[in-house]
Amino acid sequence: MTQEATDPALIAAISGGAAILGGLVGGGLGYRGVAKQMKEQRQLEHLQNRREAYLSFLDLAQRFMLGSGPLRYDKSEWIAFAPKYEHRLLAIKLVGLPDVVTAAEKVEEAFTEMMLGVEYSEDTPAEESRRQALKAHEETIQLALAELSTAMRKDVGPS
Repeated sequence: MTQEATDPALIAAISGGAAILGGLVGGGLGYRGVAKQMKEQRQLEHLQNRREAYLSFLDLAQRFMLGSGPLRYDKSEWIAFAPKYEHRLLAIKLVGLPDVVTAAEKVEEAFTEMMLGVEYSEDTPAEESRRQALKAHEETIQLALAELSTAMRKDVGPS
């Protein structure tokens, strides 16, 4: 070997250069790893938000069914119910996958048809009219809710 090949300063310079190059390459991979981890975290948070929106809407749909039937909501309860329902439906439309949004819209259509079937008259109390309208539309509503549950399960259920 020549004197130049064993010179400690040359060896240190080569080693230092290799360390710097390794740090640059490793740092770049580290950044990509962190970026990937952050993306996965955002996806997980979005999935959790969808799951919460879905469950919240299903809970309110159940309350709608109960309020139309066994609980027989009075007028003030229906007035309080409407904005909550609209808010949760909007959440589904904002964060839900297309199949879930389509199924939620079918539930909305079924509820709307039921409410349009409520006949307000002096002879029949509103609660009774809603109960009758629910009975007339219950099968359509249940099918729409089943389709919605299936679409939600495909999105956020266990894989």
